[in-house]
Amino acid sequence: MDGATECYLVGAGELVPGGWQNVNPKPGTSVNVHIVCADTCGDSCVIDFTRNYPERVPVICNAPDNIDTLLCQPTTLSLPVSGGENSRCSVVSGPGEVSQGNWTYYADHDTSFCVTIRCLSLCDSCDAAFCVTVDMNDAPVCELPNDTTIFLCAPGTVCLPIGATDVNGNFSYCQIDYDDKGGSLGYVVNGQWCYDVSQDVVVTVPIVCYDSCGTVCRGGFTVTFDVNEPPVCPVIADTSVFLCEPSPVCIPFVGLDRDDNLVSCDVVSGEGTVTQGNWCFTPTASGVYNVTIRCTDECGATCEESFTLTVNLNDPPECHSPSN
Repeated sequence: MDGATECYLVGAGELVPGGWQNVNPKPGTSVNVHIVCADTCGDSCVIDFTRNYPERVPVICNAPDNIDTLLCQPTTLSLPVSGGENSRCSVVSGPGEVSQGNWTYYADHDTSFCVTIRCLSLCDSCDAAFCVTVDMNDAPVCELPNDTTIFLCAPGTVCLPIGATDVNGNFSYCQIDYDDKGGSLGYVVNGQWCYDVSQDVVVTVPIVCYDSCGTVCRGGFTVTFDVNEPPVCPVIADTSVFLCEPSPVCIPFVGLDRDDNLVSCDVVSGEGTVTQGNWCFTPTASGVYNVTIRCTDECGATCEESFTLTVNLNDPPECHSPSN
């Protein structure tokens, strides 16, 4: 410019070196500003403008609720945070960061912490906090039967409980550890391993247990099944005896039992008794005696043996004297 210039303000605010300012304007209002500048030669210029001051919109922080989460594998947590229109949010305390309206954090281990978010606008701010507990999944721990021997009186189905403990509380199920379409290793139903026993057999069972994350534990057990067999009675041949006088007749009679669970051997038909491994009978007259002996084990299984004893009891001689 060619000479000194002075500027005059008409309206709100004030002129300051290099410009115009309006201190503490009232939100929701507008002001019209008219500024005239003139030099010493009488030339002038005019500046007219309107400044609007919008209503003040408070910043309201929106943070997530506290969370307790189980993670099957390391992952990035992402939770929405916001402070309203024209605000910007950031983490002021705790881990993670805010990006594109979400708080994010890479979780790869068990941990617990709290996060404070601050949201700012041109005229306002707010803080909000939330807490996070991260529980990384652990594998279940199999709980399976010990190796055992099971005795059965008769063929049938035997079931043993199988399962697993899980510190995360997300145990799902157990199954036989490979595809056993033939059923030779039994089957799993309602948390139990079951086997249809028809004969003596030894079964070694591999088991795998899963949690809801698909993490597994593996184990196994061996079961020896022993199915009862009936006792075996000795074979007694039919026998004939001659007795000078009534006296005991004894025949060895010992029942055999592979399972070692024989209870008794008893006469069920005919004469005599079985004691100390012998059948004994004291006949008082000649005759044919039919005997049946039955042996019984603890399971109620039996065997029977029948034989015939022919007794000839001595008759005294008859004296014959000659006639006179």
